[in-house]
Amino acid sequence: LGMTSTNTGTARDYNGTAPVQYSGTTVTAKRGSSSASTMTIGWQIIEFNGSALNSSVQNYVKSWSSGSSTTQAITSIDTTKTALFFGGCTSSSTGDTHSLQQAVLTNATTVTINSSSTASSSLYNFSVVEFATGVLNSSVQRSTISLTSFPAQQSNTSTLGTAVTIANTMLTYLGDTSDYSSSQLYPYVDAIKLELTNTTTITGSRGATGVANDVVSWEVVEFTSTP
Repeated sequence: LGMTSTNTGTARDYNGTAPVQYSGTTVTAKRGSSSASTMTIGWQIIEFNGSALNSSVQNYVKSWSSGSSTTQAITSIDTTKTALFFGGCTSSSTGDTHSLQQAVLTNATTVTINSSSTASSSLYNFSVVEFATGVLNSSVQRSTISLTSFPAQQSNTSTLGTAVTIANTMLTYLGDTSDYSSSQLYPYVDAIKLELTNTTTITGSRGATGVANDVVSWEVVEFTSTP
């Protein structure tokens, strides 16, 4: 649910981002290194009625250290009925190219995680939720939105293949990546806001146009009115 930090330095990934992990009765937050700054992180736990799920929820903490993408194998699911939930990410390397990550459900057994550059140590946390037949009103829709530095874009859109009922629909954010190479924190060009603009449009926007090329990943989940 986002976070705040008292950090005024440049190492955003060290003490400005943190993933949360859930195990049994404990929620744990972890950042890239120790710091004198104070972070406040929002989170929530959702426990579904068993009849709403087609399989057990899968929780993953993906640790990776090379390349600009990696994959996580998951237990096979029906992609049309499955949603990913983002639990945050972090890195031990400075710079938004390392710390910012986004994921896409590639196929029934694979989630692909992307960044813009190799990091010495990165973490991406997510959950896989496969809903039972009848819970969703339409297939889960997913894609990415790109915001380019040239031509300069402050916002961009994706068009849904199937129109949804907004009152029954949830839009989920799965992270974003940036090729901004400075170690300084510039959230107005790298922090992306997502909005379900209307029944067929997803809008991604940032605080200002800038020198960065950003990519944000999203999913749209439409529930039935009377599950």
